[in-house]
Amino acid sequence: MDGKNLIEKGKATIEETKTILKATPLVDIYENEREILLQVEIPGVSRENINVHIDNGILKLSAFRTIERKGVPEWDEIKDVEYHRSFSVPPTIDTEKVSADLVDGVLALSLPKSEVARPKTIEINAK
Repeated sequence: MDGKNLIEKGKATIEETKTILKATPLVDIYENEREILLQVEIPGVSRENINVHIDNGILKLSAFRTIERKGVPEWDEIKDVEYHRSFSVPPTIDTEKVSADLVDGVLALSLPKSEVARPKTIEINAK
């Protein structure tokens, strides 16, 4: 098909065909003595479009991926996506030290445990 036929056939603008999907990202959760680790799959999302918020024991994650479109679509399967996910955060987490890294479409969240919550070995004194 040539460009003229595509435009005449579609008779739509880019804005008219734009659809935003709502999705729940896939998550892996790991725990060790020092922290809880979350790995969140959010492909194609830039750092500027991610929001992580902890309030009242709830971690809320939202992210948005948008695809740049050039012209009128003839075949349109890849959509803009809005991701949302929430988790309960145990009171043993030091929320002031939570950190996040985004690498290759995976957001890694580190939720360090407070010193009080970490396991301790008790030394035994002999008399």
